[in-house]
Amino acid sequence: RIKNFDLKELESVLAKQEKLLRSARKATQFALVAGLRAARDAGLVKPTETTLDLSQIDPLRTAVYIGLSMGDGPAYFDCVATYVDPQQGPTKIKMLTVPEIMPNGPAGHVSIMLGAKRTAQCLITACSTGTDNIGHGYWLIKLNKADTVIAGGCDDLAHEFYLACFGNLGALSLRGISCPFSKEHDGFVMGEGAGIIVLEEYEHAKARGANLYAELVGYDTTADAFHITSPPDDHEGGQRVVRGALAEAGLQPEDVDHVNAHGTSTEVGDKTETALIRNVFGKHAYKMPISSTKSMLGHCIGAAGAIEAVVCCLTVKNGQIHPTINYTIPDPECDLDYCVAGRRQTRVEIAGSISLGFGGHNSFLLFKVL
Repeated sequence: RIKNFDLKELESVLAKQEKLLRSARKATQFALVAGLRAARDAGLVKPTETTLDLSQIDPLRTAVYIGLSMGDGPAYFDCVATYVDPQQGPTKIKMLTVPEIMPNGPAGHVSIMLGAKRTAQCLITACSTGTDNIGHGYWLIKLNKADTVIAGGCDDLAHEFYLACFGNLGALSLRGISCPFSKEHDGFVMGEGAGIIVLEEYEHAKARGANLYAELVGYDTTADAFHITSPPDDHEGGQRVVRGALAEAGLQPEDVDHVNAHGTSTEVGDKTETALIRNVFGKHAYKMPISSTKSMLGHCIGAAGAIEAVVCCLTVKNGQIHPTINYTIPDPECDLDYCVAGRRQTRVEIAGSISLGFGGHNSFLLFKVL
């Protein structure tokens, strides 16, 4: 969550663009804070007393790909509540409502903040959103259409309206505990936040002495074309997406040392994802550590895949795999190594991150140690 000092940090560096923050609700604020921190960590920007030093950014070769699942949800709900309130009504809707709720708002705001003019895109693919925005940013660089892409996802759906929506759908945990792959899994716990990474062509990054974490070597995206919320039992689309990313990277399944699973803590999701991994990786699936970041952070929806991509970068850089917590009772249909005993220190040459979204969206990223 954003703390007070974070907003003060933004307000100081954006002092000359104070109108920018006026139409930035929480999801966009998440993206602005994460985007600022990622760009600063990469050495692209330096805050001064009143603004940002953007001299390291080539505006025409720097792009932004940031998505969220359905626009700024709470902002939209507040707008509707004002509209239907007989004491307020249409004339009381805030003037800046449209820029507050439009899904491309975070991408546009970050583009303005960093002066990135190549393009500012917003892909929306439910729980695969963050992963797909990173993947398409990666493809943009591979096509030599940009040198640098600020990419990821954000979301702020921990709001009573959206909790009611997901609860009535039967997707939320009744116990309020995220326990992926455990026999007690009964739904996810809602999270919120942002994950933003700086993608940069390797020689370009190396030449300017950038802070490097990992190499992104493969990405793919597929569709199930099966059901709007549930995958097929064999998760054929998920199998294709993993195989597609491996093929792009020139890797074999046994080359992968670790997978950050989608791991939502829903019974159907955990079982079909386990079957997906078994089908693609074969015997190697039983040797390969798997972990679910959602066991600790909850499901951040549009931000989830991007946050998990950040985790993968740290995993290959630090050689440390985080555990899947809250695992209590083994589920015979989820029979892989989910790192339930605690953090694991081991060299990770290749790590993959799976995202599986409502609508039948599947995406997979592969990161390699530098």
